Amino acid sequence: MPILAGVLLAGVDRWRRLGVLPSVEEKIAPTVDARFVADMEGITRSLFAGWYTIASGNLLPAASGHFVMLRSVLPGPTSLSHSLASVTGHAALLVGHTMLKLDRRGEAFAQFALAEFLAREAGDEILRAVVLATRAAMYSPVALGHREGDSAHALAHLDEAATAAGHQIQTPSRLRVTVLARRAEERAAAGDATGVVRDLEAAHESLAIPSEGIYFGPRNEVELGALRGACELLLGQHRQAVTTLHATAERMDPSLVAWRAAVLADQGAALARMGQVDEACGRLSAALDLARQAAAADHLHRIRGVRERDLVRWGDAAPVRQLDEQLAL
Repeated sequence: MPILAGVLLAGVDRWRRLGVLPSVEEKIAPTVDARFVADMEGITRSLFAGWYTIASGNLLPAASGHFVMLRSVLPGPTSLSHSLASVTGHAALLVGHTMLKLDRRGEAFAQFALAEFLAREAGDEILRAVVLATRAAMYSPVALGHREGDSAHALAHLDEAATAAGHQIQTPSRLRVTVLARRAEERAAAGDATGVVRDLEAAHESLAIPSEGIYFGPRNEVELGALRGACELLLGQHRQAVTTLHATAERMDPSLVAWRAAVLADQGAALARMGQVDEACGRLSAALDLARQAAAADHLHRIRGVRERDLVRWGDAAPVRQLDEQLAL
């Protein structure tokens, strides 16, 4: 079922007018057959594609409506129960990740738990691996911007994700990239430079292998550069991080507004740690504009963290005061 990007932006009401999602009041009971499951999977794929370019606040209503529809018909006919559980689990995962981006952590936690339960019900270890890799961000001190966290806990989730994916005969390469790139970031936070290099090299090799599926994370070498630069920053390789992140920002698809905000924020952090205050504030100001445009709460936290942690010595400098004024808004 083809779904246009404009449909995603219009939200649940528009989907209902198209006949894709029923309203609660209508209480329409769809016929759950193989075609229904295939159509729901197509919508799920379209919503996941929107994850990269649509602001989380705009994506969440459509994703939530889709999830509610699927949840209402569980468990479905016996012959389709595994497929339906898998599709519903993917929808729950998307809702959870979108809530996490909006800093609705408690609701996100519940959605991730449900997504993992549905993955187990479906016997879908690939989905379970994606859920574990995504949920790891909840415990990470760096994945959502520097904050209180536990890299050991996040690494445990990512290691389990790698194990779950490894049990499959043909693990999708995109899934390997997602798990390995995120694990490299946690290893960097823990100071494991050797592990970072190993995981990033393996992720780079996996990018060359064609893959289909529904995943988050880097899809090409440019997007992997965002994680590479973040790792260099965490390892204290500030000059290299500035170079990597500059190249990434220059080449990254302009439609990836939220992700570009994170790249510029990390570059600003590296510049601040090198004492280049004017340049750091310039990157952070640009990152702030993008984060506002994308309504990305996690990246706003990221920018504030850089200001509080890396620019504290220059609080009286004019560029820092200007940045403070922007943050106050």
